[in-house]
Amino acid sequence: MLQMQNSQFGRKVNLPVGWNTIRLGFLWQFNTTTTLTGTPVFIAGFGSGITNLIGDASPTNFIGIMLTYDQFLASWNGANALSWYDGSIPCTNVAGVATVDWTQKFNSGVNQGVLYPNTGFSFTPVYIDITKGSPNYSINASLNTSSSATPCTEPVFYSNMQVASPAPNSNTYSGAKTMPFDESNGNLDSIQMYWDRTTGYPEFAVIAVAVIA
Repeated sequence: MLQMQNSQFGRKVNLPVGWNTIRLGFLWQFNTTTTLTGTPVFIAGFGSGITNLIGDASPTNFIGIMLTYDQFLASWNGANALSWYDGSIPCTNVAGVATVDWTQKFNSGVNQGVLYPNTGFSFTPVYIDITKGSPNYSINASLNTSSSATPCTEPVFYSNMQVASPAPNSNTYSGAKTMPFDESNGNLDSIQMYWDRTTGYPEFAVIAVAVIA
């Protein structure tokens, strides 16, 4: 199991020449019941290489999503008698990130409640889709948005990795975002993630990549 505490994660992937849409998927949970204040930031997507990652001062190249809150709120989900991180109060800021200087190049977010299960529960799925364009690439994410959702098993997660619009366990898409992106700054050949806190850290049971088109 991968755990991230104020850290970055990068792994090389072998994408075929001529891909049109690629997907990063993972099952995750948060290992804490502590309320986090401020604006925790989680970023995930595809980048170039495994040095100068997203979260560094000058990433080589990256495109993906950013999830951030005004705060994380631990609430009780009566339907499943489980504690969740409930992003519907306030809403999550789901923003596309396409960057060489990632601190300056991201577009405005879409407000969407997103639920993160805490430790002791089980894992919920996220699917991030990147579609090529010229000059704009498209970014979309399938996220869990229902407090009545059941835990997602690995077979269900994997069975949705190749589905055009995966929606297991009450997942919905955040809405596609387009932005200029140029692979001449660095070909996409790695998956990258970034989490900026030492408390409330995410744990990943599964991380997978698929070529959709």
